[in-house]
Amino acid sequence: MRRRDYLTTVSAATAMIVAGCNAITGGNGDDQELYEQGNEDKLLPETVGDDWPDPNLERADEANEFIDRIFMSPDSSGSSIRLLIDVQIAVTIDKAEDEMESEKATAGAFDDYPLADEAIVYEAAENARTVFRETNAVGIVAAKRQSGLEPIPDRQRAIDYADLIYNNYW
Repeated sequence: MRRRDYLTTVSAATAMIVAGCNAITGGNGDDQELYEQGNEDKLLPETVGDDWPDPNLERADEANEFIDRIFMSPDSSGSSIRLLIDVQIAVTIDKAEDEMESEKATAGAFDDYPLADEAIVYEAAENARTVFRETNAVGIVAAKRQSGLEPIPDRQRAIDYADLIYNNYW
């Protein structure tokens, strides 16, 4: 999958999220409400919310066309924050579970995190990621601080914003 390879290569965040609902069997035998494909934007923030830990972040989606939402702090002091959020809705629960397994394999070392149906937290080369799945959707929130030329993975921001995105938009 070219998009996946690209995102992995540039350490960007990929997040699959699910929007809308339909009662469908997800392939695991249970009837569950699934999000409808094509409604990803409903699960993404448009702007920085009043309850965000970093109110100075600005939307900067033009920085990477392969990421659904990018928020960055103004870089006036040589230090900045970058938050990447991507959303995708899988056709079935099984497909979303496969994506989680792929993320776990990519991560290598990760910690389980209590969010949605399942979630993990790990650090990649340039950012920290929280990956979560609910029914047929998987979301990835990646965060990093930039100090001079050196990217610093920001694990706590990746966790905090994944919680915020999941609780406020899913």
